[in-house]
Amino acid sequence: MRSELARDSWSNYRRALCKEDCELFDEMTEKARMHTQAIAIAAFLDPVEGRLLSICLENEKELRRLKIEK
Repeated sequence: MRSELARDSWSNYRRALCKEDCELFDEMTEKARMHTQAIAIAAFLDPVEGRLLSICLENEKELRRLKIEK
């Protein structure tokens, strides 16, 4: 139930974005989906917490790749 509410609120936010931001938002939320199993195992009280941590983790990995390529 709580994860459905979080998903719905993020969907409402997405609809309010311009097209360019909407595409970036989709990429960002895909990062969260990459860690669905870890989020489920962690059983966060707030379902958004796991999604945000997953997005942060993927962003850190991307930053590391960019530093190495530099």
